[in-house]
Amino acid sequence: MARLYATRRASYPAAMDKRFLITGGAGFIGSHLSERLIRAGQRVIVLDDFSTGRIENLSSVLPSQNFQLVRDSVENELTVNTLMASCDAVFHLAAAVGVQLVLDEPVRTIRTTIHGTEVVLDSANRFARPVLITSSSEVYGKGTRVPFDEDDDVVMGPTSTTRYCYAYSKGIDEFLGLAYFKQYGLACDHRTAVQYRRTATGGPVRDGAAAIRHRGTEE
Repeated sequence: MARLYATRRASYPAAMDKRFLITGGAGFIGSHLSERLIRAGQRVIVLDDFSTGRIENLSSVLPSQNFQLVRDSVENELTVNTLMASCDAVFHLAAAVGVQLVLDEPVRTIRTTIHGTEVVLDSANRFARPVLITSSSEVYGKGTRVPFDEDDDVVMGPTSTTRYCYAYSKGIDEFLGLAYFKQYGLACDHRTAVQYRRTATGGPVRDGAAAIRHRGTEE
């Protein structure tokens, strides 16, 4: 299991009845997270542009009075700021999803991943909201050491190979999260950024087209 990037403990209270913003919440992980939070008595706002997420994934939480769905891009600063002001914490899951999408639309992949995270972090910092940033095991690159470690040196493929734009973009996400913490995090105890690198996941409502190929697959 990947180690959390947590450079300090947040003093944010673990009280019930919080409102959580989930970007990319109509995807596989986001929809399950929404269900879990709603069952726990929390309130949830999902922000998703449905470029890869599906409304069907949220069918079990749509009827809940504790659930709100906003259809828009995570790159829309006005929308993100509005939702950030009304939430207590953020799960930032929005990103380009699917190997084929990465290969077919590298510009969209890079913009959605990096600029989306920049918008979320800037807003979270402005409103002093704790945020969880989801990275990817792709950031480990071509490392052969087992188990992987976040402090390992990284060997990545060439920038001329399109598939690596996702890994590089997620790496920039991590740099952004750590930079926002180091530069602004000391000003407020409950302003913190936590990052984790997830591996390929599977389960109910998982879209097979979004599965990660073997690292040897290149284009």
